[in-house]
Amino acid sequence: MQELFDSITLFFTNDIYQFVVDVWSWLIYEITLFKVKASIAFMTISWDVAKQLLIDLGITAKLSQAIGFIPADVKSNLEFFKIFTGLDLILQAFVTKFVMKVSKIV
Repeated sequence: MQELFDSITLFFTNDIYQFVVDVWSWLIYEITLFKVKASIAFMTISWDVAKQLLIDLGITAKLSQAIGFIPADVKSNLEFFKIFTGLDLILQAFVTKFVMKVSKIV
């Protein structure tokens, strides 16, 4: 009879506790995974919006026009170091950050 009470006590003190801990850790894992996937999806949407915003405002065209005024020898050196590509990426990153800050979804 004592063994029955010991096994019942053990069930309520250890097994249910471990079940709650396992369920809680699984829940936290799934919520974290969802937030990471949602952030990645939202970042791709923001990137597309930023590219379209740059096209609509004509900033990329104005940048290309300004690059056209640079002397040829300087321009070739800058193109060798991919300065213009880096400048375009930095500009798109700033606009993407702006879009993400304005929408504040994630």
